[in-house]
Amino acid sequence: MMIDDFYFNYFKDFINYKDLFSLNAEEIHILIRIIVESFRLTKNLSKARKRSIRMRIKNRIKKKYLIETLYGNKCLICGEFNTKDHIRTFNFCYVDPRRKTCQASDLFNTYTCSEIADILEKEKGVYICSNCHTVLDMDYYDIIEDIYDSEEIIKKVKDDYHRVKNRIEKISKISLQNIKDPLTKNKIFAIRENVIVYFNAIYELSQENINITNKSISKKSGIDYSGVKSFFFRRRDFLKRYINFDIGSPTIYKLTQKGENFVSLINYFRRHFQTLELNECVDCKYRRENECIANKPDQCPFIKSGTHLPFDLDE
Repeated sequence: MMIDDFYFNYFKDFINYKDLFSLNAEEIHILIRIIVESFRLTKNLSKARKRSIRMRIKNRIKKKYLIETLYGNKCLICGEFNTKDHIRTFNFCYVDPRRKTCQASDLFNTYTCSEIADILEKEKGVYICSNCHTVLDMDYYDIIEDIYDSEEIIKKVKDDYHRVKNRIEKISKISLQNIKDPLTKNKIFAIRENVIVYFNAIYELSQENINITNKSISKKSGIDYSGVKSFFFRRRDFLKRYINFDIGSPTIYKLTQKGENFVSLINYFRRHFQTLELNECVDCKYRRENECIANKPDQCPFIKSGTHLPFDLDE
């Protein structure tokens, strides 16, 4: 059973980024904002819809992190489905349904990864692919002899059921102690578009060999001088990981090595999602000489009409 997942399909290059979980939560949140603002099917949507899409991306990331940390990158029952390509196929499955106390579909909207791990442990739940989940949730097991005439089929169905059940009982005993929360950011730091603007302004100024001051940042970014000064004063504890502050008159800013690396990552994902060509684009009548009109100010009519967008779906 293959389940389509628009959110994962469009943003999987970011969700599957090999060093994603080496980044801190603030960096991941900033990059999620970057990719949604850069991708042509999402950049001109309303703020509410962008917020919803960012949440869906975060949920896929949390799910991928939890499953890979606990079980590896494949379904531990059949090994046929992996987290790199099929994250949507993995379902929460109860060893004993009587322990159920929450709605599995709401877990990633509501809880952190460590909280979900606690729920898994408390309720003896595991994540397996939807095929194996279907085998275990076989409501007709007790009447299977009345459904099938073939003894061979009956034996195969029962063998599948017991194989999955026995394997799940073993999986449910896996230690859940080392689960962290890769997307839980510092509550005092709100991610805003201006953070990205500041990082890029400092990076561009450094490439131009211009002294990086509040005044030059203001000129480069278009943000008023007092706003720039206030931002660096209020966010200094966060920013000092990425920027050296040479306090003086004027204060000179310079990207640290970590700052340069992070700005390079911002620019990489921005360019990637600005130029990303989907399979749907290949034969699109709006594609002209390998250029999509969605990259131009008038935007793709598919987006402009607001109809039939995959992002209108609930899941």
